[in-house]
Amino acid sequence: MRSIFQWRKAYYTEAKRILLGLKNGKALEGKVGEIMVKNIQCQGLTLIFTRLIISALVIFFQFNLLAIAAPVIPNKAALKGTVIEYCLISSGLEGISPEQILSKLVIYMEEVEDVKDYPNFLRGKEGQSITFYSKKKQPSELYGKRIKALVEYKGDERGSRFWIKHIEIINNE
Repeated sequence: MRSIFQWRKAYYTEAKRILLGLKNGKALEGKVGEIMVKNIQCQGLTLIFTRLIISALVIFFQFNLLAIAAPVIPNKAALKGTVIEYCLISSGLEGISPEQILSKLVIYMEEVEDVKDYPNFLRGKEGQSITFYSKKKQPSELYGKRIKALVEYKGDERGSRFWIKHIEIINNE
């Protein structure tokens, strides 16, 4: 009984003989010879193209797997603090796409509270100034005022930022 390697060797030997135009030691003539030679050539090209497509897919998926990044878990925090810096910026300057105008606020945090059922990424940061962003244009009247805000930390391991979900001015208490 022949092994798979012996069958493969026999097939390639026969294919080589056909490509050279020989069958049982005699030259193939006419249409039969042409058809057999073209058939073997097509099978060879199909094999080459199949290998190229598989190689391209493997390379494509390897690069895509490198591009995938794990997102930050859902989180929220409530804070009270003072807006010490305010400006409108182009998202491109911060490496954020798509290109848009963002509100950028630096807030000195006085109090940080947990929001029910969410982790708090600002816990223990009281007394620090943190940069926050908002896709909504925030009013310039926020500068220098005490505020209350609901924020979340969004992004992945390649880049993350604190985003303002809701903000309001607090009257002096």
